[in-house]
Amino acid sequence: MKFFAVKSSKIEFFTEVKGLADQAPPVPAGKLLPEWYKKIPEFEGPRVDGSGAKMRGVNTDVKRCPGIRDFIGSGFIIPLWCDYNIDVEPDGSLNWLAPDGAFKLGSHPVEQLQGMPQEHPYPAIKFINPWFVRTPPGYSCLFLPPFYEFEKRFTVLPGVVDTDFYHNAHLPTLLHINPGKSMLLERGTPIVHVFPFKREEMDSDCREASEEDERAIAKFQLGVRSTFDSNYRKTQKERSDANE
Repeated sequence: MKFFAVKSSKIEFFTEVKGLADQAPPVPAGKLLPEWYKKIPEFEGPRVDGSGAKMRGVNTDVKRCPGIRDFIGSGFIIPLWCDYNIDVEPDGSLNWLAPDGAFKLGSHPVEQLQGMPQEHPYPAIKFINPWFVRTPPGYSCLFLPPFYEFEKRFTVLPGVVDTDFYHNAHLPTLLHINPGKSMLLERGTPIVHVFPFKREEMDSDCREASEEDERAIAKFQLGVRSTFDSNYRKTQKERSDANE
């Protein structure tokens, strides 16, 4: 049942919890980059000569990788909306406490997880997401754990929700703490990375590269590799403009 009408062409996050939009709102991922990524120094590798010139492929760092950079900066991050204290009893049962009754946790019993490889055979928790997510017609959202946070305590299970139709997106989550232990998850912890995408059928083709493919590859690689600073973005835009 589609219980909200689409009012705009953008993704919308809205909540019934008063004040939450000011305290811990979803944000574009580029505004909530992992701390290690923001602080990592530029890699200084060996020099080819005494000129001080940096050579691509020799003096480089993870920030120059377009795949990682585009992934980290794309989509939206939903941060944890409140503190949770979670206890795992020695028998694997779970207890939890939140500072306010407006925030809940659910669970998936072990029986629902049979056959799924996991570190500990106890229930998965389910964060009851107070945020509704709405996208334009034909758009869904991919929900992923924020991979480059390298979170060791829990992992949100990836999933796709047709958020143009169904706006609740709760978060089944595997815990990685040992039985008999507890953990405090603090408000603001990045919990899920949201990528809106357009649903459409796409055919596939698998073949050897043609001469035209090879020419296009050579042109692209020369454009990227012929400057000290990667112009991947510029080349990407030029190709996009040419296809319009």
